[in-house]
Amino acid sequence: MALAQAPQITAVNGASLLSWIQNGRLTSGYNSGGTQKIVGRFCVDVNPLSSPAGLYMELVGSNFGSGAGTVSFSDPNVTLRSGTLSWAATKIRFTPQYSMACPTGPIDNFRVTIRRTDGQTASAACAVVQSVQTRPLWQCTWWVATSRLGKGKSIPQPRAYNWTTLTDKNYRPLANDVLLWYTTSSPNVNYGKHTAFVESATRSVTKPSPPKFRITYAVRLSQYNADLKEALSYYDAQFIIDSTPGSPPTVTVVQGVKFSGNSGAALAAWR
Repeated sequence: MALAQAPQITAVNGASLLSWIQNGRLTSGYNSGGTQKIVGRFCVDVNPLSSPAGLYMELVGSNFGSGAGTVSFSDPNVTLRSGTLSWAATKIRFTPQYSMACPTGPIDNFRVTIRRTDGQTASAACAVVQSVQTRPLWQCTWWVATSRLGKGKSIPQPRAYNWTTLTDKNYRPLANDVLLWYTTSSPNVNYGKHTAFVESATRSVTKPSPPKFRITYAVRLSQYNADLKEALSYYDAQFIIDSTPGSPPTVTVVQGVKFSGNSGAALAAWR
């Protein structure tokens, strides 16, 4: 009886979802700025969306066999998402997922191994980088999503620059808010500029011009990539409103929340 030919992997493919994720890999379109540390790497999600809406990995080759075998990864923090494995003789598709929330960096020596039902194996190498529902590592959107998930809270959906409230005269900053800046004069999910996580918001009240009250919130922000160097930073900002008693009170925004000295004010928030 002739031995079955060994399986061979000839290509590793993936989903093309957005301008910055094509064939499963990051392009320079995700606007990381000057450093571009993670371009060309395959995105592996934390809490991935279901395919085809989310990311997947596809192995192309030959002699995979008709019956489903197993898929394993060189990094123990990456696992196969249950129910996503599709196996055919020349193509295997599945969704890998990260089990850790905050990795130390990309993995350049990542390997995927398949094991056929008769025990024969094949493997392929590809550099990978973590993302959170397509929001890549070390980007501002990745940081706020990671921070929110770590607190057991929702993240902006369905896009990274979706909001639940405007930062107008009715807004009052709270810890764990996501603040959002845009390149447009009003919030637009297609024109996001930056996003940051509110670590704390402390309220104080003064009466500079009675009967007017001035309410100041000291807002501590944590953020990634604010200076386009893909690094974590903190910024102490203020949100200031004036309130004049009346029925109803007259409230005006004196100063919105900035993420740097000359950034402009946040236009919206996700809570």
